[in-house]
Formats: sequence, C-alpha cells, structure tokens
Amino acid sequence: MNIVLIFWLSFAFQLIGPFFKIMHLPLGEELLIAGIVSHYLLAAFAITEIWQSGNIHRSEKTMWTVAFLFLGGLVGLLYILMGRKRIVS
Repeated sequence: MNIVLIFWLSFAFQLIGPFFKIMHLPLGEELLIAGIVSHYLLAAFAITEIWQSGNIHRSEKTMWTVAFLFLGGLVGLLYILMGRKRIVS
C-alpha cells in the first residue's frame, strides 16, 4: 500500500474521529481507533523505508526513527512532504 495514502487516511481519521466523539456522533470511537492504528502502520512502514535507504547516513536514520517514535504526526507530515523524496530516491 502506498505510504502517502496511509498518511492522508491517518490524518483524516485523526481529525474526524475526535470531532465525532465531541459531537457524540456514531462511529467516533472507531474512526479515532482507525486513525491511531493507521498512524502506527505509517510509522512502521516509514521507519522500514528509512533504514533500507542507502541515501542517508546512519545518524540521520536514527534521528528519523526517534522522531517518529516520540513526535508522531508532525514528523509524519515532515517526512511525507519534505524528507521522503530525498530518502527514497
């Protein structure tokens, strides 16, 4: 599955899920859980992609891994929009 698609689905679910929960609409909890699971799936695929890349040094690979583990969605956004082109190419 395409990692960019997973990111945008995760992003959408993590925005819509809490809104549904706050408004007490049906499927709010399920959307939130889907967003969290898809976020961890994205992180796993991205970390695997980063460590298999030969374009960046080991220290930068470690930086991306730690960032994905502790900063979550912000790093996912940075990775998809800016870092992935350089790492995967």
